[in-house]
Amino acid sequence: NIPFSEIFYIEGWREYVKIHCKEKTIISLLSLSYLEKELPADCFLRIHKSYIVSVNQIKSFNTDEIVLSPSVNLPIARSKKDLVISQLKKSV
Repeated sequence: NIPFSEIFYIEGWREYVKIHCKEKTIISLLSLSYLEKELPADCFLRIHKSYIVSVNQIKSFNTDEIVLSPSVNLPIARSKKDLVISQLKKSV
């Protein structure tokens, strides 16, 4: 079990997921779709076929990417752009 507050983002990695946390990265045999359904929708947002981000960890965003830290910029999928931007504007 990982506290939600520890998760920065989750990355789909073939049939695994990489859960990027503050202090470590955990690899698990789960699907991104499964995690998307299990995680609280008000705290996590699917921004790409390969990424779910913690809304609380977002430092900034534009129409193309989300910045979680100076070294972590994640792309926003074109197909999800309108939904992601509208959701993020609500939470700011």
